[in-house]
Amino acid sequence: MVRKSIKRHISYHERLFMRASLIIILSIIMLGLFFMLNRRREPVGIMVNEQGDINFLVFLRENDFYDTAYLPKGMQYIASLINHIDVTFNYVLSADYYMDYIYWYYIEADIIVFERNNPSNIIFRRTNNILESETYELSNRQSIVINHQLGVDYSRYNDLVRNFKSYYNITADSHVIFTIHTHIEASSEKIEETITTNNSMSLTIPLSEQMININMGYNEINNQEIFRGTYNDEAENYIYLGVLIFTSILLLIAIIKFLKFLRLSKTKNSVYQKTLKNILIEYDRVIVETKRIIDIPEDAHLIEVANFTEILDVSDKIGQPILFMEIHINQKCWFIVKSRNDFYRFILKDSDLE
Repeated sequence: MVRKSIKRHISYHERLFMRASLIIILSIIMLGLFFMLNRRREPVGIMVNEQGDINFLVFLRENDFYDTAYLPKGMQYIASLINHIDVTFNYVLSADYYMDYIYWYYIEADIIVFERNNPSNIIFRRTNNILESETYELSNRQSIVINHQLGVDYSRYNDLVRNFKSYYNITADSHVIFTIHTHIEASSEKIEETITTNNSMSLTIPLSEQMININMGYNEINNQEIFRGTYNDEAENYIYLGVLIFTSILLLIAIIKFLKFLRLSKTKNSVYQKTLKNILIEYDRVIVETKRIIDIPEDAHLIEVANFTEILDVSDKIGQPILFMEIHINQKCWFIVKSRNDFYRFILKDSDLE
């Protein structure tokens, strides 16, 4: 006979509840992980706003009529009074996430002579780069601001087209277009893809030999766009995927064990059932079946016996009945003989009989 420490008894229904609860908890965790992975595979949206405008001041030659050195944007101007023009290109890109930027911009001057009142019929065209492209980098910013000032020598361009028309003795219209081109590449930790934008703003300045009123035309930028991309945190995704796979394996094992537990509980012709039936029939005279599980006190002397024959000997020697209780249906039962504070117990288990 072997004496063991007393362990708390877990009933059949408690085991059933615990196994079922484990399956439910693992299922909830697995569904949550699956939902998180799917959510991370959905496109991430980054809102990007672009605003751009052109401001300019028209500086005048000395004259007896204007009491100011320059005229602001939005007026009409006499060509022969224009000395030079100060142009300011303003551009702002803003996003709702902090990003890293690589960007560049350059400015072109496009001189065009065309048939009078027919801009599509071009007679002469020359394009010059007046500001070469230069690359800039910014890190961890939500916005980019470009402010570039350009001084335009109006007489230079006006004299050029005047000489051209005079040399070929033609009557034509002409203008010079100053265009700023911007290219921006933005990267974010939120998405894998690079956000790219290309824009341009132009100021058209008419060129004329005559003292006529001229209007300066220009275009501005006002864009808003949501860029869609794939969530960028691959390492975090792999962690979620690994935990999901591990949880799925645990869930599969838990389901298999739960089904086996139920199958054994319902089995009627196992070795365990046959053995138990023979014991109950043959030793019915000394076996008493209890309606509930006997709680063994913590201060009791619990003595585990190796087989039913030994506990039968104990029962005969001390003249006490053998108390029988089935702990787990069709899987495990106890046979106990109690003598004062001593508890003799034999455990019959299905797993020991396989």
